[in-house]
Amino acid sequence: MVKQTKENIRKNSKRQARRRRLKFKRLFSAIVIAVIVLGLGGWLSYLLFSWGSGVYGHYAEFYYDYQQRKSLREQSFDHRFDGYTNILIVGLDEGMEDSGPQADSIQLLSFDDVTGDVRFISIPRYTLTDIPGREMPEALNNAYYYGGINLVEQSVSKLLGVTIHHYLVLDTKVLADMVDILGGIDIYVETDMDYEDPEGNLYINIRKGYQHMDGDTAQKYLRYRSDELGSVGRIQRHQLFIKALYDRLMSPDTIAKIPDLVLLGKTRITTTAELFDTAHLTNELYHLKNAAPKTVTLPGSMAPDGSGAWICDKDKTAEKMAELFPVHEQEE
Repeated sequence: MVKQTKENIRKNSKRQARRRRLKFKRLFSAIVIAVIVLGLGGWLSYLLFSWGSGVYGHYAEFYYDYQQRKSLREQSFDHRFDGYTNILIVGLDEGMEDSGPQADSIQLLSFDDVTGDVRFISIPRYTLTDIPGREMPEALNNAYYYGGINLVEQSVSKLLGVTIHHYLVLDTKVLADMVDILGGIDIYVETDMDYEDPEGNLYINIRKGYQHMDGDTAQKYLRYRSDELGSVGRIQRHQLFIKALYDRLMSPDTIAKIPDLVLLGKTRITTTAELFDTAHLTNELYHLKNAAPKTVTLPGSMAPDGSGAWICDKDKTAEKMAELFPVHEQEE
C-alpha cells in the first residue's frame, strides 16, 4: 500500500513537471510569435505607410491634373445647361484612302439631371453649317477631316446653341461588338434591304419584318442608305437602333455583361470622360427613366438642288432647343 502510494506520488510529480515544461514552452512560443508578429506588423505598417504616401502623392497629382483639364474645359460651358449632361457621339466609317476615317453619324445624347429624361438629337452629317476657321458654310462631317473631334464638337455646339460636356468617338465595329455582348437586339425592318459594294466589301441582305440582329447585321442595318429617303431614312434607322439598344441595355440580364461593356469602352472608344467623371455618369444611369429616349432630328430639309445637303431651319432649331432644354430652377 505504501509502495503504491509512493509510485502514485512519483507519477504525479512527473505529470506536473511535464505540465510546467509544456506551459513554459507554450509561453516561450507565444512570446516568440508575438515578437515576430509585432516586428512583421511594424515592418508591414512601415511598408504600407510608405506605399500609401506614394500612392496618395500620385493620386493627388493625378487628381490635380484632372481638375486642371476639367476647369479649362468648363470655361466655355454655358451655365444654362448645368442641369444637363450633353454628350456628343460621333460614329466613324473607314472613309477613303486619301482622307482617312470620316464622321458617318452625329448624335447629341442629353441626360436631364433633374427628371431623368433622355434625348437623342440626330444631326445629318451633310448639314450645311459654319465650321470655325472656314470661310463658307460646309457639310458638318468635313469638320472631322479639318480638325478631328474637337472641331466637330465646336461646330455642333455652335449649330445647336448648347453646351457639350463630353464627346465620344467610336466606329460601327464597336457598335457591332456591343450588340454581340448584349446578345443581339430586336428591330422591325420596314423594307427589304439589298445592297452590294464589292470594292467596299459590303453586302447587305436584310428582309422586311421583325429581326433579331447580331452585331454584323446591326452594323449593315446602320450603314444601309439605298432607299428613297436617302439620308433621312438612314437617320430614322439610327433612331430605331438607338431605341432598340436602349431597351436592351435596360434589361435586367445586362448587369452581368457590364464588365465586358466597360472593357470595350475602355479600349475601343475615345472620350473626354475620365475616371473621376464616372461617379456623375453612374448617377445619371441610375436615375434613367424606363421610358424609351426621345429622338429628334435637326429641323430642316433637303437642299432642292439634289446635292444631298441638309439645310438647317435655324428658327425651328432654336425653338426645339428651348423646348428640350428648359432652364431648371436652382435649388437654394
